[in-house]
Amino acid sequence: MIPVHPTSLWKYLDKKKTPLREGIGHQFYLSWEDSLWDILRSYKIPESSTVLIPSFFCMDVVSNMKTHGLRAVFYNLDKNLQANQKEVTDLIKLHNPKIIIIFHPVGIRSLLLDSKELLQFLSSDTILIEDAVHQLINPQKIEIKRKNHFILTSLRKVVPLQGSILFGRKEDVQKLKGSMYIDFSYIMRVLIYWGLMQLFLSFQKYTALIPIKKFSGKYAEKFMLKGYDVIGDSPFPAWCPSIFSRTYFHINFEKVKNIKKEQVKMYKKELKHYHLFFPEKDEEELRGFPIILNKKYADEFISKIRNEGICLRKELPDCLWAKKYSIAYLPLGPYLDKCDIGYIISKVNNIIECR
Repeated sequence: MIPVHPTSLWKYLDKKKTPLREGIGHQFYLSWEDSLWDILRSYKIPESSTVLIPSFFCMDVVSNMKTHGLRAVFYNLDKNLQANQKEVTDLIKLHNPKIIIIFHPVGIRSLLLDSKELLQFLSSDTILIEDAVHQLINPQKIEIKRKNHFILTSLRKVVPLQGSILFGRKEDVQKLKGSMYIDFSYIMRVLIYWGLMQLFLSFQKYTALIPIKKFSGKYAEKFMLKGYDVIGDSPFPAWCPSIFSRTYFHINFEKVKNIKKEQVKMYKKELKHYHLFFPEKDEEELRGFPIILNKKYADEFISKIRNEGICLRKELPDCLWAKKYSIAYLPLGPYLDKCDIGYIISKVNNIIECR
């Protein structure tokens, strides 16, 4: 009975605070979407403006973008979650988007961000959003490519913390109005659901009794999904208690990345089935270990692995990319030990062998 979301915050922390890289500014919000709403408001993005979005993306977020007046245009990602630069360039020429989102799905770095040709092609007024919700961003190693380039995070996906930190050039961040909106009903719902999720994840991880582990895993997932349903509903960028952002700067980034790298190597060595390619340098950046599932048997696999106490889900099953592929993330992080990873590997292999 193994949690598939980060828990046990103390295993991530260090007494030493990581300083923010010189020339970089940051703002803190309740969620990724709240940081986007602040960009829209502060940079006065006109209604009906186009936002260019990858085909592997949360459709609830897309729906909320439309509510805020944006028009979504999608660019395709291949099986390995990479984009075709020419297609993206052609779409930019055709639609002249005000905002372009470059996503590092599962923590796999998008090669678009390394394309000097693409970055030089963009208008200086184009907002470039680097979507790093699946990455643990070290504040000391941030690289901003250009004017109006912002890195948006989602802490809850990679560490046991709530909130979203936006990073960018100081002069760009200073233009943002910040999270001035305080709707206690909205904020408390998000925080309570997050807190309950963490409570049940802890029970699932540390309780010895199997029935309690099963019960806790079920309710941790329930409150996670409730939180996801609420997040983004605020009409304005919402405030989040600063204790979360202050704690984030005490994450032991190198320790966490090294642990993930070792766990990924275990998965790579022992798993008999995975088809998603990613460079070795991305191993330490992964939110989870991605496995591509045969669409015909994906639901059966998920059902069987959940019966083994590993609460995997098909990720973003309603996105455009998922019309061709199904993907799940095997858990990674300091809250897991080698026995946990070994258990997951054995169960995945057993299910595959029985097909």
